[in-house]
Amino acid sequence: MDAKTFFVDGWKGDLPLMRAFWQGGAVWFFGFFVTSGIAYLTVYGVQNGVFVSFKEPVVRALFGLSSVLKWVFFFAFIWWCVSVFRAADREPSSIRGLMAKGIVVVLVIGNAISVLV
Repeated sequence: MDAKTFFVDGWKGDLPLMRAFWQGGAVWFFGFFVTSGIAYLTVYGVQNGVFVSFKEPVVRALFGLSSVLKWVFFFAFIWWCVSVFRAADREPSSIRGLMAKGIVVVLVIGNAISVLV
């Protein structure tokens, strides 16, 4: 299965729940840490003078890269939520489906609170 069919099948809910939950979750989870790491290192470098020898456009480029990647992985998170919800409806075990939906809801609420605070 190639990446295109993985994402299309996930959006339609055709992936098995375990695959949608773990593989799809790994995509946005990894992306979150990469983009947060770029942003942290950039801010740390600016505050502590590491980027003094760099020109301002380099720092702006790092901030821009971080911003673009955060949006990309925000949409990956939305895709993951939709694919897990749709796959959970097709799961034969209703307990696993409910648990997966509960985890998604908790993560969405947690992300919304972190944005507002």
